[in-house]
Amino acid sequence: MKLGEIYAAQGNYKKSLEYLEQSLTISQQDKNPLSQFWPLVRMGNFYTQLGDYQKSIKFYEQAHGTAQKLQNPQIESLSLFLLAITYFGKGEPQKTIEFAQQGLKISQTTRILPLELIANFVTSLGYGELNNEQKAMEAAKATLEVARKSKNPSFEKDALTFLGHLQRKFGKKQEAIQTYNQALAIKTQGKVVGADSAIYAGLGRTYADLNQPNEAIQNYQQAIKRFEDVRRGVQGLTPDLYKSFFQSTVDFDGFTPAKIYRQYADLLLKQGRTAEATPILELLKYQELQDYFRITKDVDSPAKAQIIALGKELTELENIPRDKRKEHQQKRIYELRKIQEKLIQEFGEFIKNPEVSQRIAELRQLTEGQNIDPEKQVRNLQDNLKRLQQDAVVIYPLVLKDRLELVFVTPFAPPIHRTVAVSEAELNKTIEKFRSDLQFPGSNAQVNANKLYKWLIKPLENDLAEAKTQTIIFAPDGKLRYIPLAALHDGKQWLVQRFRINNITALSLTDLNTKPQGKLQVLAAAFTDTNSNVPVPVGEQKVIFQGLEYAGKEVENINATIPGSTKLVDKQFNLNIVYQMNDYSIVHLATHAAFANGKPEDSVIVFGNGEYVTLRKVKDWNLSNVDLVVLSACETGLGGFFGDGKEILGFGYRMQEIGAKAAIASLWKVADPSTAQLMQQFYSNLASAKTHITKAEALRQAQLSLLDGNKSTTANADQRGGIIVNIKPGTSPRNDNATNGYSHPYYWAPFILIGNGL
Repeated sequence: MKLGEIYAAQGNYKKSLEYLEQSLTISQQDKNPLSQFWPLVRMGNFYTQLGDYQKSIKFYEQAHGTAQKLQNPQIESLSLFLLAITYFGKGEPQKTIEFAQQGLKISQTTRILPLELIANFVTSLGYGELNNEQKAMEAAKATLEVARKSKNPSFEKDALTFLGHLQRKFGKKQEAIQTYNQALAIKTQGKVVGADSAIYAGLGRTYADLNQPNEAIQNYQQAIKRFEDVRRGVQGLTPDLYKSFFQSTVDFDGFTPAKIYRQYADLLLKQGRTAEATPILELLKYQELQDYFRITKDVDSPAKAQIIALGKELTELENIPRDKRKEHQQKRIYELRKIQEKLIQEFGEFIKNPEVSQRIAELRQLTEGQNIDPEKQVRNLQDNLKRLQQDAVVIYPLVLKDRLELVFVTPFAPPIHRTVAVSEAELNKTIEKFRSDLQFPGSNAQVNANKLYKWLIKPLENDLAEAKTQTIIFAPDGKLRYIPLAALHDGKQWLVQRFRINNITALSLTDLNTKPQGKLQVLAAAFTDTNSNVPVPVGEQKVIFQGLEYAGKEVENINATIPGSTKLVDKQFNLNIVYQMNDYSIVHLATHAAFANGKPEDSVIVFGNGEYVTLRKVKDWNLSNVDLVVLSACETGLGGFFGDGKEILGFGYRMQEIGAKAAIASLWKVADPSTAQLMQQFYSNLASAKTHITKAEALRQAQLSLLDGNKSTTANADQRGGIIVNIKPGTSPRNDNATNGYSHPYYWAPFILIGNGL
């Protein structure tokens, strides 16, 4: 038993646990309850030290039961105090006080200094968590007084450390610094791995509170150095224990090692010391990966790097009829299924992580069920991807406060998870800058496009290559809905030059692989009267719309390109069009659609005769025979304000809700002539008898035609939108000279495909 404590002090936790377990096994063979008590206590202490409070409670409860059998008030009260400390670690102050008071009631019959010390200590812990400063400080000072009476330097050091934590907690910063330094000055016998880490961490937090970053950083460095010594020793233990040490072990200030590492990194970044912060951030990223998507020892190392390859191998083997499989093939199938079972289990643990599950629940509530649910719908996604036969994958980002989580779904293997060390604030700031770049054709959009690429795509580069990806199906979260994934830049080329891309909603899953109708027919309608001024309420705003100069040419070209199509212009384009739509495979509306920020139901579609309809009313339509609805003149986030982006998802969801398989809409006010050209190319691609390409590929090829092939230098290009009010300065291209044709993503990137891309 003593050997177990020695190894723990040296940081060899694996060896320590072995000896402690041996000691417990031996004691259980002895019928004397007293000989069983101390091994149970030491096992509880071991797990408390590593943050596995559930296991430590189990051992302390057994110790308490043993003490009750002995009717020994000293060890019974000790076991109650240990339970009180453990419940503090679990964040349950009421139980901390409850067990402390039970222990005090029993221990009052004995006057033993160590028991007095721990009794006062646990009482202070509980009241501190309940923010009762007076009672917490009284008990902490009583703890220190008893510690000094004991003449034990370790007791006094611990008591001072805890007093310093309370002083900092209750705003007495300078007193806390003095107390921490008193604790540091006390020398104890024997070297213990991780010693003084709590003191240095407390000093770091206190100096940070006082806005003294240099002193804070120096003390954090000392704390991290000691935590690293402990972390190296814990690595030999089970993954669960390793995780609990890093994420759950709290000092008596209520801070885990993970929080301290993050505070240190944040402080370094604020001081511009990025090079020093990077290793800490990488460690945190590694920890998150281990915690949320840990591939443990029973999954071999090749599986960690070859999840998709192994999934493909399993698929190929399973395609062999069972009665024709050779023995080694059947054996390999069982091996691969075991690996996949473990990976599925681990993905389930990631999804159930409180932060992740909370974010998914928020998304479901925010979007009224429009966003896909990775926990419930992953298997449907995989099945759809197999049926698609488009070498397609799904990228599902989850934006959390301190990081970005990427879920990557392929047809072949359990979902892959990657953690990206970028905060929600930094991500959203970059998104807003990028969107501003995209709306100004004279800007250099590649800088922020590359920044977002490094966060959203680069972590998945190897996975994309392994899956031989040609199509990315994107399920954006939050403000990511305001930008087109196609316009991200890898430093050499735009993403649209590498992949087909379409967005997805929850309803997309029901018809993601439904093939379009064999006969292509388009109902093409346009609002062309540029002299009209149509007032329309959009949410809480009143907006004036005018007709689109190039919209008439746009629908004429469609009508000429697609035989059997119908063209409706201005007064012909009225509410009665609703009753014609379901006779066509595509409904193309060259008119205004304004997405009301944060209120999808208030978004409007304007008709050519001045009438309009909200998405609330659109819910009554029936487009069950329609493969695609195109709105070629949308504006998102009217007035330039950002919301949560649910209005964009809401439009695509509503079109699918009323039966349409997919929708195309624009993310910002687009240039009128370039849009007419893009749409002409899009329909030419669809109508080509030689290619028979999908909607997603037709859109991609049309975008590439503007990006690569168009050398028009039209200055003063009219902005498709025709909105007279609420145009932010600097977003209109009317006075910009287009010196490089339509190669800027302002012209080709605004259109996104939502839903079935076939």
